[in-house]
Amino acid sequence: MNELSSTDERLNPVYEKRVDYALLGFFALTFGGAFPPLNAGYLSWISFVPYFFFLERNIYSGIFRKNFAAGYAANLLIVYWIAANSGAALPVAYFTLFGSLAILALWFTLYGWAQSRLWRIWGEKTIWTAPLLWVGIEFIRSHGSLAFPWTMVANTQTSYTNLIQISSVTGAWGVSFMIILVNGSFCLNMQIRFIKRRIMKKLFRFMKNCSLLNLIIFWLLTG
Repeated sequence: MNELSSTDERLNPVYEKRVDYALLGFFALTFGGAFPPLNAGYLSWISFVPYFFFLERNIYSGIFRKNFAAGYAANLLIVYWIAANSGAALPVAYFTLFGSLAILALWFTLYGWAQSRLWRIWGEKTIWTAPLLWVGIEFIRSHGSLAFPWTMVANTQTSYTNLIQISSVTGAWGVSFMIILVNGSFCLNMQIRFIKRRIMKKLFRFMKNCSLLNLIIFWLLTG
């Protein structure tokens, strides 16, 4: 009876939306928290795991709005300072901030769309394409008149000089590749059916609580 009710709950659209928002919220807060001022760079090594779960759960459904919102929120935590440091009038400063966030969110949405498309074709093996795809988009995003390198994943590791020595050979993209690869490996190992069935609800609750805790910590540090 408990197993049946648990199955019904998972099929409930409201429950499914809550899980999606919990996964994306956990991603946005941990990824944003990996950058200053919280500067918890270690969070980036796990922050993409819930995002990969979100993509896997939604490979056959439209994810543009949710993806855009997650990218917007994560980047807001990273580059909120633009409004205060642009040296322009307040309306112009906020316009610059929101415009930058929209562009960054669109790049993030492009990655999510491409990754979910590949997931339809190759299934779980697609996770190994994540580092290449993410770094490719980072590389393109770092060039041209709209270049914006401040949100590169590699920038979360500036406090760990021993870990980023590879950048002397590969540049910052090698560090980003390594971080996404580790996240993908974690995600693949957590995709065991037993884990999905037994602890997905507990994982959802844990991430929701952690998301609230991270938000409080970020507010205390920046308030």
